Amino acid sequence: MFMAFKTKRASVLALVRPFVLCLAPLLIPFAATAAEPEVPSPSNYGGAGLLDMRTARFFPDGYISFSTSFTQPDDRYALTFQALPWAEFTFRYAITRAIFDSGVPIHDRSFDAKFRLSHETEYVPELALGLQDFLGTGIYSAEYLTGSKRWGPFDFTIGLGWGRLASRPAFGNPFGSIFKSFLTRSANTGSGGLLLFKNYFRGPDTGVFGGIEYNTPIDNLTLKIEYSSDTYAAEKAGSGKDFHYPINFGASYRPFPWLDVGLSLMHGRIVSLRVSTLINAAADNWQARLNPPPRFRARTDGAAGTILQPDTTSATASPGAPETRFVDLTALREQPQPMPDRETSNSAVANPPPPNLPAIAPPPAVVPPPAVVPPPAIVPPPAIVARAAQASPTTPASLDAATSDRLKAGFDSQKVVLLGVSVEDDKLIILIENATYRRDSEAIARAARVLSAVAPPKSIILRSRSPVWDCPLPP
Repeated sequence: MFMAFKTKRASVLALVRPFVLCLAPLLIPFAATAAEPEVPSPSNYGGAGLLDMRTARFFPDGYISFSTSFTQPDDRYALTFQALPWAEFTFRYAITRAIFDSGVPIHDRSFDAKFRLSHETEYVPELALGLQDFLGTGIYSAEYLTGSKRWGPFDFTIGLGWGRLASRPAFGNPFGSIFKSFLTRSANTGSGGLLLFKNYFRGPDTGVFGGIEYNTPIDNLTLKIEYSSDTYAAEKAGSGKDFHYPINFGASYRPFPWLDVGLSLMHGRIVSLRVSTLINAAADNWQARLNPPPRFRARTDGAAGTILQPDTTSATASPGAPETRFVDLTALREQPQPMPDRETSNSAVANPPPPNLPAIAPPPAVVPPPAVVPPPAIVPPPAIVARAAQASPTTPASLDAATSDRLKAGFDSQKVVLLGVSVEDDKLIILIENATYRRDSEAIARAARVLSAVAPPKSIILRSRSPVWDCPLPP
């Protein structure tokens, strides 16, 4: 029964596998709209690298990559997440058609991790330490220390590998000279899901791998060549096919910032295809930020001709503009009135004359000084009032055709629907609808910029109706 289930699952995956490539374009709406200056291409294992070998390069912080790789002897589907600026994690699902379990190809799940040890400088390469399949069945289990250095359009990589990456040995394990236990690596990988501490950086040998990546004069096209230290020994033992040839060639092309396509010749005779999507999860990928809003313009006496360029004629004050007047508010403040001296007025009561003495008449009560009358309010000169009255325009019953056209053109340029314009006394009432932006605040901000640049000098009441959130805004 278990055998039948595995056979059925394998047949289903064989039918579904050709359609997995369609998953990458489905991520387009959430993909980054602009590529970062340094975004390396993924490897066939999913993480940033050459073809089968890894480099010390990392994706920008917050990037997510989904990769599908079709080759022999296995197909790989990988999800890579740059969780931290110095830490890259990869979850991979592989269908290995050269390693069998009871006659059925193995479907393997594995986890990778890569950590940055140093940034690249003028004399020091970028260094990284990696664990491959450190939390899985161990079929792809390997550890590596790699460094990458860039000279012009060339990016050179060289590294040391243990485990699977030491199947083409270069020298003995240097850790074995310190601890003899490092010379032994267990072949029993278990059923997966456990950390294989007993295997990390262990084994009798250490392999050396490397490669070169060349940024061609053609935009977004890179060429790759690598020397692999992986002989695919387990795949050869299971299928009898030879994957021993160490030199691999490939090319990577990025037609869009979110799509990376790789084509390579592996093991000297097998063509491999890789399709990867790149998503900048740290960027603001909402529709509201697809294009930058226009800059904000301060309101002037006249309406501007455009919301994009400054209008020098309207920015210049007219000769009849009202002058600025300052009012002395302290002149309107009343002076405090002095209070009568209660001790003096009540001294006769508090201290009566002694007996057998002639009565002394009490002193007359102290009369408080008269209250200080505040100066009259300053009245502005008649000429200023006349100029202010002459400068204030009369309120038209409706907007002229030129202003209406500028308003409509401004809202159209910002993809904000203008439902109606109304003039009531000295108020301009605008009714808009947000049918484009995910957030109403984005549409209102853009509408405010249009009105600030184009609308006549009136008090503006802006009302918004949004079908996205279905939440009318108060005036």
